[in-house]
Amino acid sequence: MDGTEVPVLLNGKSSGETMAIKRVDAFHVSGVVKMNGQLFVTSSSTQAADGKSATTESITQVPGGKTQKVIETWVKKGSLEKRRVVDLQLHTAPHDTRGWHNYTHGA
Repeated sequence: MDGTEVPVLLNGKSSGETMAIKRVDAFHVSGVVKMNGQLFVTSSSTQAADGKSATTESITQVPGGKTQKVIETWVKKGSLEKRRVVDLQLHTAPHDTRGWHNYTHGA
């Protein structure tokens, strides 16, 4: 996680994408995905100091030179009080991944 660009492999074969992930500090990570050498996605993630949640903001380059921004909040199951989880659920339905709930907010 030193920011080195590496090929993305699917079933052991190059997908045409590269990815570079860099740990900025103990709570922040940034990433870049390129498709066939062209910028495709940039992202930045912040983990809460208590380790119970993380937020990722991704900006995707879409056709026509436009961008799409997505903010995802990941919360460990049972780690936060119900009120906080209910507030997040107002934005979208959760998806469960490995003990985390994901709440995606389109912007």
